[in-house]
Amino acid sequence: MEAMNVGSVDFGFVGETPPIFAQASGVPFVYVASSKPGTGEETAVVVDKNSPIKTIADLKGKGLAFQRATAQQYFVLKVLEEAGLKLSDIKHINLTPLETRAAFERKSVDAAVIGDPHLALFQKTGSIRIIRNGKGISTQGAYWLGSRNFVKDNPDVVKIILEEVNNVGKWAEANPHQVAELISPEAKIDVPTLELVSKRRHYTLRPLVKKFCQDSRRLLICSMSRNSSLRKSMLKKRHFPLNNMLLSPLQKLSLEHLQQTLNIRKLVAHHGS
Repeated sequence: MEAMNVGSVDFGFVGETPPIFAQASGVPFVYVASSKPGTGEETAVVVDKNSPIKTIADLKGKGLAFQRATAQQYFVLKVLEEAGLKLSDIKHINLTPLETRAAFERKSVDAAVIGDPHLALFQKTGSIRIIRNGKGISTQGAYWLGSRNFVKDNPDVVKIILEEVNNVGKWAEANPHQVAELISPEAKIDVPTLELVSKRRHYTLRPLVKKFCQDSRRLLICSMSRNSSLRKSMLKKRHFPLNNMLLSPLQKLSLEHLQQTLNIRKLVAHHGS
């Protein structure tokens, strides 16, 4: 979001929570599409396998590591609410995913929110115990966003990008093993682990309508912001998708489409740099 704010990126993919804080800061962007939520198994509150903590309720007064202002914060608020707790009932340790993994490995935190691929790697070692994953927790999924000027000035390009991303998504959902093989060399993670990660994700897109954005934003804002003036400010922001940005009928993916999409992403990422 910061890169988009300073003009170095015009189009990109982000989780459900960062845009809310970006809206409050006045970042000039619009939502253009939403990705379907994963299975919920890709994120979890975890503890060491020998920890005395057995449930979310046991976290009261304990240290929980997760990154503020991300989808992890939304997830934490939902699981705490489910257990009758508030954020103030725990000791929040604000760490990035990599820092969280390192702290958890050092056993310097009582519990942590860990997502894939780190979660899948921990599960492979058998060193953790999951006390709550995201299954059954309502989520809006993630978003594809564009800078307001880029989307307004390049509707045909945006349409092509979304069609190709969705085509790649269809192929990815149907071929998790091949996805893992493609990612493994760069991620330096074994194929079986990445195949598990891929199976727990959804890659295809869904179009947005105004009501969807309103409901999503209001749900997140009311859940996360205890500052009434900030909440009012966020609710007044308007970053709805343009009407002509909804997805059109899409065609079947081929591997050539995959390369084309990767090339488009590179061009978009460097546009204006």
